[in-house]
Amino acid sequence: MDLFAAGEDMMRLKLARDHPALAADEVEQLLLGWLRRRPGAERGDCPGPSRAPR
Repeated sequence: MDLFAAGEDMMRLKLARDHPALAADEVEQLLLGWLRRRPGAERGDCPGPSRAPR
């Protein structure tokens, strides 16, 4: 989980650098959107058949 947190922090910093006019909460919204749409996220980041969320 430490690597996930480090990656999330790095992406947050990248988004803040790419969009310097945005407030911290707006950067956080961009980060959440990226987490939902990044490569691999659509299938839950694991191999195997997809399952419906509970």
